[in-house]
Amino acid sequence: AIGRLKKIKGLPAEMSRDCRRARSKIGPMTKARIRGPGRMGKVMGMVATFLILCGCAHYSAYENFQNDKKLRLEFAKKHSELSPEVRQAIVEGKILPGMDQNLIRMLFGDPDETYLSETGMFEMWYYENFAFGFDSEGFVIKVFTPEDMKIKKEKKNRR
Repeated sequence: AIGRLKKIKGLPAEMSRDCRRARSKIGPMTKARIRGPGRMGKVMGMVATFLILCGCAHYSAYENFQNDKKLRLEFAKKHSELSPEVRQAIVEGKILPGMDQNLIRMLFGDPDETYLSETGMFEMWYYENFAFGFDSEGFVIKVFTPEDMKIKKEKKNRR
């Protein structure tokens, strides 16, 4: 048996004996199972793929609103409770002063961050690359477009 192990495995005689002793203690040897990347590797692979795909086709909510006229038309048709002026502005891709927070939330979703002034007279809703300023009653008073946000970032970088 030792010679056979030595012949098959190419092991010296003393190593073959050690293998036999180990086998007798732990049971018959089985073939090693070849494993894939495992659960964590698969999850990380899926996350990396998702991030790459999102990066390739990335638009902000503001850009989607500006570029998707069909979506704006459908929204205006669904919400007949809005005044004709507001619905027309939405169809044209405009945000008007006086629109309320509920309408902004329906159009753009929940903000990434919010800021309420110490006096409570002014509130900011920040999205990825645009923002809205509201008065104390929750009506839009200022829209900060992606272009406005870029200018502010450039000024900060110059300091």
